Amino acid sequence: MITVRVWFSKRGEACYISHLDMQRVMHRVLRKAKIPAWYSQGFNPHIYLTFALPLPLGQESICEYLDFKTEQETPDLDNIFYALKDILPSGIEIYNVTIAKHKAGEIAFSRYLVTFPNEIKQQAIEAVNQYNLREIAVTTKMGKQRRTKVEKEIDLKQFIKTLDTNPQSDDFCLDLLLPAGSVSINPALILKFLSSEYNLDCSAVNICRTQVLIKNMEKFD
Repeated sequence: MITVRVWFSKRGEACYISHLDMQRVMHRVLRKAKIPAWYSQGFNPHIYLTFALPLPLGQESICEYLDFKTEQETPDLDNIFYALKDILPSGIEIYNVTIAKHKAGEIAFSRYLVTFPNEIKQQAIEAVNQYNLREIAVTTKMGKQRRTKVEKEIDLKQFIKTLDTNPQSDDFCLDLLLPAGSVSINPALILKFLSSEYNLDCSAVNICRTQVLIKNMEKFD
């Protein structure tokens, strides 16, 4: 079987669609478009979809993807693209359909653009400068101990020494390259630290994933 990869963006109101609901949306869309996807066997057959790096609620992305398998030897990628393009909810836009090249396990990094509103621009600049001067930056992250979810301490400085800004934007933005392999760091953890340490109100900060990369810093395809 061949793995087909559907690339899409998730922006605006769509960022409040949970990962579970996103799975349901894509199942329904693929069925409605009569895409020749492979179904699981058993009493309740369903399309087997794979999403890597599901986004937390409220975050946007211009580089999301889903994988499904097909038994077709030469799937018509253009037909799949146009069949799906116009039946998705507002804020979800398909921009490419390809044959999967890399496996999800090869993902090593994600790049994010974190944009602060003008109302807190100066305070955010000061908080970021303070972070960059620190030797350690400890916050907490949910993890698993055996089969139980527990809150664990994590030193952000082990994974991101400095918070780099995006000079091409008129807004105050951070351009963050974060690990997304066996250890995964989300920008929300950094905002949590800035909020707790420097009393920075990050409730209106926009987070958008802009790239997914493999270990040699090549684009994930």
